[in-house]
Amino acid sequence: MRKKQMGLLTLVWALLMTQTAFAHHGSSSSAISTQLSSLNGLSIRNAQKPVSLVYLNQEVSFLDEGQGELYTTTLGGSYAISTKLDVGAFVPLRYLQASRRSNEFGLGDMGVQTRFVFFEKNKHFAFAGITLTFPTGRDSVGLGSGFVAQDSQLGCP
Repeated sequence: MRKKQMGLLTLVWALLMTQTAFAHHGSSSSAISTQLSSLNGLSIRNAQKPVSLVYLNQEVSFLDEGQGELYTTTLGGSYAISTKLDVGAFVPLRYLQASRRSNEFGLGDMGVQTRFVFFEKNKHFAFAGITLTFPTGRDSVGLGSGFVAQDSQLGCP
């Protein structure tokens, strides 16, 4: 079992250290409690019309008061059902490097999302979207939130 854990940890570390992906997108985060909204595909690609894609997102969050770092690698994707509607999902893998307790590795909170373009004229468009995040990460060790979260988007890039 120890070899399996080290293998997974090595894979996550390699993904975090490389910048290669099918479609790489950056994100930002300010704290452990706010990083979920920046991880979903809608926030990452909110300036695009619905599109089918697979992405790999990498992020480091520095926890308050020097408690450690949270490394997140998220594999996600979306499928364009039409030129106005897409659906997607994302699965985050997390590694919590804590300064005052043992380190943790595992799944974060997984989610699903959809986006609909409700106005389009020439090169301009407006969209509405929703993301639902489910508590699949262990909140007792800092890998998840412990509750279902809903995030709505309204954009006109």
